[in-house]
Amino acid sequence: MHAMKFSVIAAAIVCAVPVLAEDHLEPERSVLGGDTWLQGYDDIVVGVLKDAYSREVVARMVVLPSSQPEYAVGVSKTGDRYAIFVVGATIPLSNYEALSNMENARDEKGNPVRDDKSIAELRKMLPTDWHDVKVNRCAVAIDAPLGERLVDVWGKMLMQTRYPEPEENETVRIDGVDFHFYSYGKAGQTWSPTGRKAGTFVDVGNAMAAYCDEKGKHELATLNAKVDDLLAQLKP
Repeated sequence: MHAMKFSVIAAAIVCAVPVLAEDHLEPERSVLGGDTWLQGYDDIVVGVLKDAYSREVVARMVVLPSSQPEYAVGVSKTGDRYAIFVVGATIPLSNYEALSNMENARDEKGNPVRDDKSIAELRKMLPTDWHDVKVNRCAVAIDAPLGERLVDVWGKMLMQTRYPEPEENETVRIDGVDFHFYSYGKAGQTWSPTGRKAGTFVDVGNAMAAYCDEKGKHELATLNAKVDDLLAQLKP
C-alpha cells in the first residue's frame, strides 16, 4: 500500500489551510455527549478500518482527509513484539454521507429535492454496501525500544488534551484534515494543526506510514528524529 501517498496528501492540505495555531489535542467527540453529528459516517469509518480498532492496537492515528480516502496508522503489540501498521480505504467513505444527503435533500419548505443524475453517478462509484469497500494494508515489525517510545509519545501528547480557548473556536473550517488519536483508553482529536507540538505529532504518524510503505533506513531515521523532536517538546 502506498502509505507515503497518504501522508503527503494530509501534509499538503494542512499547509494549504490558514487556521488559528494551537498546540494541543481537543477531547474526542462522543454520541453520548450529544456532539456527534456525523455518527453514520463515523460508524462506516470504524467499520472499514476495523483493523485499527483491534485489541492489539496500543496507539493509532485515524486520518480523515477532505475528499480523499480515509486511513489509519498505528502501533500494535502482540506479546512483547511491536509493529507499525497502516490500513486505508480505497475510496472516500465520506461519499456515503454525501449520497445520503443527496437522496434526502429538502428545500426550504421541506419538499424533496433530488438530482437523480448526480445520485446515479455517485452510486456507480460506490459499492452498494460499505462493508464491501476494499482496503489496503501494510505492516512492519519494529524493535521494542521504538515501540515503547511511540506509545510514550502518544500517551504524553494525549495527557495534554483539553478544550480549546474561546478564540480558538473562531477558526473557519473550509477544507482540511481531521486527525483522531488513541492510546490505552485516552483519546483526542485535532483539525489541520499549525501548532508545533500538534503538527509534529501528525508528522510522527506520517513518518510511521512512510516507513511502513518503504521499510527503508532513511524512513526509519526520519521517524526516530520526529519522535525525538516531539519528546523534546513535551518535556516539562
